[in-house]
Formats: sequence, structure tokens, C-alpha cells
Amino acid sequence: MDNLQMILGFQLKEAIKVLENKKLKYSITETFSPKKKEKVGECRVINMKNENNIIELIVSYF
Repeated sequence: MDNLQMILGFQLKEAIKVLENKKLKYSITETFSPKKKEKVGECRVINMKNENNIIELIVSYF
């Protein structure tokens, strides 16, 4: 996963393209600010985890 750290900060759709091109399985988890729970703005990758060979993308809206 180390070489995938480059997708941190990517827009979600671009990060998905990278993972699909590498034929990797992924899941998406959204996180929100306590003050702002709306899906407004761009969705970007803010963190990643590797759970059982599935890349979990943690995303937020900016």
C-alpha cells in the first residue's frame, strides 16, 4: 500500500481510477465535520487503511 499513499488528497473519482487500474478492491467510508454534515464541495481522500486486502478510502468533503 505504500506506493498508493500518492492518492491521499486526490478527488475520490481519481483515486478510484487508480485503484481500478491496479485491479485492487476498495471500500469507501465518509467522514464529516461535527459542524457540517452535508455532502457539499469536492470529495477527497483524507486517509487510507488496508483491511484484508481491501483498501478502505476515508473521504471528506471540502
